[in-house]
Amino acid sequence: MIIETKRYDACVNDCLLFCKTSDNDHSLDRECTKCGEPRYKAESLSARKTFTYMPIGPRLSRIFGSDNICKILYSRQDLCNGKLTDITDGKIYKSWYEDGGVFQDMEESCTVPLALFCDGLNPHKSMATQKSMWPLILTWLNLPVNVRNILGPMMLVGIVPGTKTEEPKNLDPYLDLLVDELLELTECTMFNAYRGAPTSVRIALLHYMCDIPAFSKILHVSSQAALRGCPYCKEEGFYCKSLHKVVHINNRAFLPENHPLRKEKNDFAIKGEDRASKPESYTKEEELEIRNSYDQLPNQNRKSLLQKKTGLKGKYSFMRLPYHNRQEQMQPDGMHTIADVIGNLFGLITGKDDGKKVRSGEEEFQRFKDSWNSRTIINDEETVVGSNKRKSNTEDGRKAKKQE
Repeated sequence: MIIETKRYDACVNDCLLFCKTSDNDHSLDRECTKCGEPRYKAESLSARKTFTYMPIGPRLSRIFGSDNICKILYSRQDLCNGKLTDITDGKIYKSWYEDGGVFQDMEESCTVPLALFCDGLNPHKSMATQKSMWPLILTWLNLPVNVRNILGPMMLVGIVPGTKTEEPKNLDPYLDLLVDELLELTECTMFNAYRGAPTSVRIALLHYMCDIPAFSKILHVSSQAALRGCPYCKEEGFYCKSLHKVVHINNRAFLPENHPLRKEKNDFAIKGEDRASKPESYTKEEELEIRNSYDQLPNQNRKSLLQKKTGLKGKYSFMRLPYHNRQEQMQPDGMHTIADVIGNLFGLITGKDDGKKVRSGEEEFQRFKDSWNSRTIINDEETVVGSNKRKSNTEDGRKAKKQE
């Protein structure tokens, strides 16, 4: 069936969409009010950049009106076998339906908990340029996994276009359209095919499944190359001159207080016994204050300094959702984390990652003295050469490349 779409003209620098919103009306503007770039091509009235948005309301209404899918919502059974196999088995999901939760006093079958997928990609698997398009995809979490992850219940909201050589600079104007619709649909009435009558339905975006570069764009946190690269706590990395990158050496702080490794004095980058406690997370009040301060700073240099100090940037689109809780709702980047850990272990065992930079790093940390001047044949090539790992084009990633 045909999906309703809405087409918007966009600033070529992704500053805004030329449309009317609750805050501003840019529908008649002929140039961007932020960067001054013209809206139209010089030789015609064709927009230089456009974005096609596919509203989710009509599609959700269609799904509730479909006998087959609506029956699945009512027939799904919770399996209390003690195994955590899906998000619906976890405490966070169940808390949404408890007192104080976003879906309190609602039947699970009359709720729509949504998850957002967002990542950059290149068409035709081309790696010659940066990620030139960013799909925005929603999925319905209380559907069974085998139904949830197929096209239909999994809804493409839009594809944010970049240029031929660069990814979009800012996703907020495009995400604002989704947030506006979510606020409008928070509680609405839809025809329920299973009951054969209109039903009150509550809709909420409660889960974000992205990698760290995508989190940096949509949730305004620093990327993995930054000193404050952890999006969950205040842990601060260390820039290793030998490796030309940020490393995280405060790992013993996450161990139990009486763990024997805390007493090791010479085998870790931080010498002596480590009695440091686990890094704290920002409270919602602290984070809001930092983000407000960031937005009020007069220039980019001062904003960059605050971001370097805190790991946070300004306010972002999803903060307008009344139930939004970034730290609880962002899914850890499991795929890349596991892949990197396995890759590092493999490189350690095989010696593939052994090189002059690695040994210089050990000398910098005063560890494994026998390896500093070893004549063992080592791999002088950087591991990243020929690697399929994604190179971040975030602000933090570009800074790290400049330092090299």
